[in-house]
Amino acid sequence: MLCFTKNEQRVLIFLSIGFFSGVCVWIYREHVQPLPDIASERPQRVPISGNSMQSDNLIKKRQPHYADALSARNTVKIDINRASLEELMQLSGIGSVMAQRILDYRNQKGAFQNKEALLKVRGIGPKTLKSIENNIIIDPIKEE
Repeated sequence: MLCFTKNEQRVLIFLSIGFFSGVCVWIYREHVQPLPDIASERPQRVPISGNSMQSDNLIKKRQPHYADALSARNTVKIDINRASLEELMQLSGIGSVMAQRILDYRNQKGAFQNKEALLKVRGIGPKTLKSIENNIIIDPIKEE
């Protein structure tokens, strides 16, 4: 190396190794395995049986713990043939896009006759159906 003593060269090598190790850790945390951002989660809606307008207007005042939010979402029973977009989004694994697909399919093809009919909705496969089947009910709409 250029006009550095042996001790200065060792210090430079030591500092370089420390710097590159830190860069590697930063890249790993930022890109390979990012830390979960729990603080930015939306508050969960309070499920209320009956009037869906009430459940849309009520929001929990405190930020729930992540496990509490998951257990609250998994205890909701929703009638797929009468549920609104917001009610469908309370199901585990169903976001706004999938909920809209369910509504579109229901509007085009009519009421679902059984839970397996959900498999015909684009994006719902056996795994998604299995994860929501205990939280949904099918009450066919009778035409008069």
